[in-house]
Amino acid sequence: MKHTGSLLTEINFYNYTATTSNGASYKFGCANCHPFTVASHINNAVEVDLTKSVSGGHLRNLNLAGATINSGKCSNVYCHSNGYVSAVFKCATSLAWTDKFDNYTANSKGRKDKCAWCHGNSPNTDSIKMPGSAAHTAHTVGIHYDDIFNGVSKKMIPAGGQNINAAHGRDNRSTTINCNICHYATITVSNNDRSSTCVGCHNGTTAPLKNPVGTVAPVTNNLSHVNGKVDVVFASQKLATKAQVAGSAFAGYTAGTGGWSRHSNAMKFKTYTSSYDVTKNTLSSAAVAYTTTANGCQNVACHANITVKWTDTVTCTSCHTRLK
Repeated sequence: MKHTGSLLTEINFYNYTATTSNGASYKFGCANCHPFTVASHINNAVEVDLTKSVSGGHLRNLNLAGATINSGKCSNVYCHSNGYVSAVFKCATSLAWTDKFDNYTANSKGRKDKCAWCHGNSPNTDSIKMPGSAAHTAHTVGIHYDDIFNGVSKKMIPAGGQNINAAHGRDNRSTTINCNICHYATITVSNNDRSSTCVGCHNGTTAPLKNPVGTVAPVTNNLSHVNGKVDVVFASQKLATKAQVAGSAFAGYTAGTGGWSRHSNAMKFKTYTSSYDVTKNTLSSAAVAYTTTANGCQNVACHANITVKWTDTVTCTSCHTRLK
């Protein structure tokens, strides 16, 4: 039932090979895992065939060569992979029928949450070194959250609660960047204390602000989670950050031609909790139309409308062009 849900009661006989997952459950058609030949149909044998084949449907055709089941374990199947469709595509360690995707404690594969079984949590940061885009690591938690000048002589502390001047901890003044910001069609919440980056603070004793201790960010739409595509859908919101530039630099550059505005009419810089900058537009607004291609993101608010490719080596001048 984990793989089919109510599929067999909802579709007619001739559509049993279709994949019709929805927000609530996965519904993978029969041909994803079983032979599609007449000779294999009523032959007094339970047969599982994971061989890469277009006849078995789009997802099955994404399996790696050698996809198989052996001693109750599936291996080299797309559905349990890091989800990439390029040269860094890799399938997770073989999974047995008895393995459980546990939210809280380490399971037989050493993973501590559901996400880490297949592509890390956040992606590209898990213990089995699943390859992927370094962009995931670079975008975790918030904009420069661990390297922000506090306005005096030191760096701002990375995290803190409502009344603490910190780089992270209050979404209205320092946006939490998690899977939801760029994959909003799949997941819509930012809280995730099982992420390998977040767990240092949200460790089961220090409670996150928005969710129960020990939870993993939930997938809200299974239709776009395991569908054979890399879905990038930006959240329709502005991004806030405590990584402010000084007032003179902001007035001469960012405020005039850049994509950021300063919170409050006064040109505040590093003024305790009330001080932060925010994008002028939402990520997905018409004013900052974006294009997500193999080359990267274009015209997104958080990059001040500057195109950044996935393969770019990003430095300070990539976004702060007047530092050149």
